[in-house]
Amino acid sequence: AERGEEDREKEARERAQEAAGDAVDGKGGQGEAGEEGAYEFASDIMAREEGDPWMDAQMYIQNAMTHYNTKIKSETMFQRGLENMEYLKKTMRLKADNPHDLVHCFEVRNIIENAEMILRASIQRKESRGAHAREDFDSRDDENWLCHSMYYPTDKRVGKRAVNFEPKTVDTFQPKARTY
Repeated sequence: AERGEEDREKEARERAQEAAGDAVDGKGGQGEAGEEGAYEFASDIMAREEGDPWMDAQMYIQNAMTHYNTKIKSETMFQRGLENMEYLKKTMRLKADNPHDLVHCFEVRNIIENAEMILRASIQRKESRGAHAREDFDSRDDENWLCHSMYYPTDKRVGKRAVNFEPKTVDTFQPKARTY
Protein backbone atom coordinates (compact mmCIF):
# COMPACT_ATOMS: atom_id res chain seq x y z
CA ALA A 1 0.00 0.00 0.00
CA GLU A 2 2.86 2.36 0.84
CA ARG A 3 4.54 1.72 -2.51
CA GLY A 4 1.26 2.41 -4.36
CA GLU A 5 0.95 5.72 -2.53
CA GLU A 6 4.51 6.70 -3.50
CA ASP A 7 3.80 5.83 -7.15
CA ARG A 8 0.58 7.85 -7.08
CA GLU A 9 2.37 10.86 -5.58
CA LYS A 10 5.20 10.59 -8.12
CA GLU A 11 2.74 10.39 -11.00
CA ALA A 12 0.79 13.36 -9.59
CA ARG A 13 4.02 15.40 -9.31
CA GLU A 14 4.99 14.58 -12.88
CA ARG A 15 1.54 15.46 -14.22
CA ALA A 16 1.55 18.65 -12.15
CA GLN A 17 4.96 19.70 -13.43
CA GLU A 18 3.93 19.13 -17.01
CA ALA A 19 0.61 20.95 -16.57
CA ALA A 20 2.18 23.74 -14.51
CA GLY A 21 4.78 24.26 -17.19
CA ASP A 22 2.05 24.62 -19.79
CA ALA A 23 0.17 27.05 -17.56
CA VAL A 24 3.28 29.10 -16.69
CA ASP A 25 5.05 29.53 -20.01
CA GLY A 26 2.79 27.93 -22.58
CA LYS A 27 5.46 25.38 -23.58
CA GLY A 28 5.92 23.12 -20.59
CA GLY A 29 9.36 24.45 -19.62
CA GLN A 30 10.57 26.07 -16.41
CA GLY A 31 9.96 29.62 -17.60
CA GLU A 32 11.50 32.62 -15.87
CA ALA A 33 12.87 32.78 -12.35
CA GLY A 34 10.28 33.14 -9.61
CA GLU A 35 7.86 30.63 -11.09
CA GLU A 36 9.00 27.77 -8.87
CA GLY A 37 5.92 28.45 -6.73
CA ALA A 38 3.77 27.45 -9.69
CA TYR A 39 5.21 23.94 -9.65
CA GLU A 40 4.72 23.60 -5.90
CA PHE A 41 1.16 24.94 -6.21
CA ALA A 42 0.40 22.50 -9.03
CA SER A 43 2.01 19.53 -7.28
CA ASP A 44 0.03 20.14 -4.10
CA ILE A 45 -3.26 20.43 -5.96
CA MET A 46 -2.72 17.40 -8.18
CA ALA A 47 -1.57 15.20 -5.26
CA ARG A 48 -4.57 15.91 -3.02
CA GLU A 49 -7.07 13.13 -2.59
CA GLU A 50 -9.70 15.53 -1.26
CA GLY A 51 -10.20 19.22 -1.76
CA ASP A 52 -12.38 22.04 -2.98
CA PRO A 53 -13.44 22.25 -6.61
CA TRP A 54 -12.24 25.39 -8.40
CA MET A 55 -15.85 26.28 -9.31
CA ASP A 56 -16.72 26.80 -5.62
CA ALA A 57 -13.77 29.16 -5.10
CA GLN A 58 -14.58 31.07 -8.28
CA MET A 59 -18.22 31.51 -7.23
CA TYR A 60 -17.12 32.69 -3.76
CA ILE A 61 -14.86 35.33 -5.34
CA GLN A 62 -17.58 36.50 -7.74
CA ASN A 63 -20.10 36.83 -4.93
CA ALA A 64 -17.66 38.66 -2.65
CA MET A 65 -16.59 41.11 -5.35
CA THR A 66 -20.20 41.74 -6.38
CA HIS A 67 -21.23 42.40 -2.80
CA TYR A 68 -18.19 44.33 -1.56
CA ASN A 69 -17.06 46.20 -4.67
CA THR A 70 -20.07 47.02 -6.86
CA LYS A 71 -23.15 47.83 -4.81
CA ILE A 72 -22.08 50.16 -1.99
CA LYS A 73 -18.54 51.41 -2.44
CA SER A 74 -16.84 52.56 0.74
CA GLU A 75 -13.66 51.81 2.64
CA THR A 76 -15.60 49.57 5.04
CA MET A 77 -16.98 47.48 2.17
CA PHE A 78 -13.58 47.27 0.44
CA GLN A 79 -11.98 46.13 3.72
CA ARG A 80 -14.63 43.43 4.11
CA GLY A 81 -13.93 42.29 0.57
CA LEU A 82 -10.20 41.99 1.41
CA GLU A 83 -11.07 40.02 4.54
CA ASN A 84 -13.09 37.62 2.36
CA MET A 85 -10.15 37.14 -0.01
CA GLU A 86 -7.80 36.49 2.95
CA TYR A 87 -10.29 33.99 4.39
CA LEU A 88 -10.52 32.19 1.06
CA LYS A 89 -6.73 32.01 0.66
CA LYS A 90 -6.37 30.55 4.17
CA THR A 91 -9.17 28.01 3.93
CA MET A 92 -9.40 26.88 0.31
CA ARG A 93 -7.74 23.61 -0.57
CA LEU A 94 -8.17 23.35 -4.30
CA LYS A 95 -7.99 19.94 -5.93
CA ALA A 96 -7.45 19.06 -9.58
CA ASP A 97 -7.71 15.62 -11.15
CA ASN A 98 -6.51 16.67 -14.59
CA PRO A 99 -4.61 19.44 -16.36
CA HIS A 100 -7.86 21.17 -17.38
CA ASP A 101 -8.93 21.58 -13.75
CA LEU A 102 -5.38 22.56 -12.80
CA VAL A 103 -5.45 25.48 -15.25
CA HIS A 104 -8.71 26.60 -13.64
CA CYS A 105 -7.03 26.41 -10.22
CA PHE A 106 -4.27 28.71 -11.52
CA GLU A 107 -6.99 31.05 -12.79
CA VAL A 108 -8.62 31.09 -9.34
CA ARG A 109 -5.27 31.98 -7.78
CA ASN A 110 -4.86 34.83 -10.29
CA ILE A 111 -8.45 36.03 -9.81
CA ILE A 112 -7.83 36.31 -6.07
CA GLU A 113 -4.71 38.39 -6.72
CA ASN A 114 -6.67 40.64 -9.09
CA ALA A 115 -9.50 41.00 -6.58
CA GLU A 116 -6.99 42.06 -3.92
CA MET A 117 -5.42 44.54 -6.33
CA ILE A 118 -8.81 46.10 -7.15
CA LEU A 119 -9.84 46.31 -3.50
CA ARG A 120 -6.52 47.77 -2.29
CA ALA A 121 -6.47 50.36 -5.08
CA SER A 122 -10.10 51.24 -4.34
CA ILE A 123 -9.28 51.80 -0.67
CA GLN A 124 -6.40 54.12 -1.56
CA ARG A 125 -8.29 56.13 -4.18
CA LYS A 126 -10.23 58.46 -1.88
CA GLU A 127 -12.50 60.05 -4.47
CA SER A 128 -15.35 59.28 -6.85
CA ARG A 129 -14.56 59.21 -10.56
CA GLY A 130 -16.65 57.54 -13.25
CA ALA A 131 -17.56 53.99 -12.25
CA HIS A 132 -15.48 54.35 -9.08
CA ALA A 133 -18.24 56.13 -7.17
CA ARG A 134 -17.73 55.93 -3.40
CA GLU A 135 -20.28 56.77 -0.73
CA ASP A 136 -17.61 58.09 1.65
CA PHE A 137 -15.94 60.34 -0.99
CA ASP A 138 -18.65 61.63 -3.31
CA SER A 139 -16.66 63.99 -5.54
CA ARG A 140 -13.60 64.02 -7.80
CA ASP A 141 -10.23 65.07 -6.43
CA ASP A 142 -8.17 66.09 -9.44
CA GLU A 143 -5.48 67.61 -7.24
CA ASN A 144 -4.57 64.24 -5.73
CA TRP A 145 -6.06 61.68 -8.12
CA LEU A 146 -5.76 62.89 -11.68
CA CYS A 147 -3.36 60.00 -12.21
CA HIS A 148 -3.13 56.27 -12.84
CA SER A 149 -3.23 53.93 -9.85
CA MET A 150 -0.32 51.48 -9.88
CA TYR A 151 -0.34 48.28 -7.82
CA TYR A 152 2.87 46.61 -6.61
CA PRO A 153 2.00 43.03 -5.59
CA THR A 154 5.29 42.17 -3.88
CA ASP A 155 4.56 44.58 -1.03
CA LYS A 156 0.82 45.06 -1.71
CA ARG A 157 1.36 48.78 -2.21
CA VAL A 158 -0.63 51.21 -4.33
CA GLY A 159 1.25 54.03 -6.03
CA LYS A 160 0.50 56.71 -8.59
CA ARG A 161 1.70 57.51 -12.08
CA ALA A 162 1.08 60.84 -13.80
CA VAL A 163 -1.26 61.05 -16.74
CA ASN A 164 0.52 62.17 -19.90
CA PHE A 165 -1.36 65.07 -21.48
CA GLU A 166 1.16 65.54 -24.29
CA PRO A 167 -0.24 64.54 -27.67
CA LYS A 168 1.17 61.39 -29.22
CA THR A 169 -1.08 60.58 -32.17
CA VAL A 170 -4.45 62.09 -31.18
CA ASP A 171 -5.53 65.45 -29.81
CA THR A 172 -5.88 65.59 -26.03
CA PHE A 173 -8.84 66.93 -24.12
CA GLN A 174 -9.10 68.35 -20.64
CA PRO A 175 -10.88 66.09 -18.16
CA LYS A 176 -14.18 67.31 -16.78
CA ALA A 177 -16.97 66.02 -14.58
CA ARG A 178 -19.48 63.76 -16.27
CA THR A 179 -22.99 65.10 -16.65
CA TYR A 180 -26.02 63.09 -17.63
